[in-house]
Amino acid sequence: MEVAQGNMKRMLDKVNKETKAVEEAMEELKKAQAASEGGIEGQLSDLRSGGLVKQAALAGGLLFTLRSGVETIAFLAGDPSHVLPALVQGALAIACIVAFIFL
Repeated sequence: MEVAQGNMKRMLDKVNKETKAVEEAMEELKKAQAASEGGIEGQLSDLRSGGLVKQAALAGGLLFTLRSGVETIAFLAGDPSHVLPALVQGALAIACIVAFIFL
């Protein structure tokens, strides 16, 4: 009887230790999840669930950033006709990126 009680006590102690370890791991996971929600990684991971508008805002931001860069390079190469397209596309890129972040 005493042997059985000793075994039961050891098993309960082991279960309590494991329960505490699991609870601590869950708390660490919650902290890590809360820390990752605010960054760009969180924004990109929510891209699929964000819907078509969020995906379009990201695509527009990338596209207009690239096009604005190309227009800026063309302007710096000596062609002044690329100033207005560079400015307009840069403004659109900024608008798309802001929409992506806040939607």
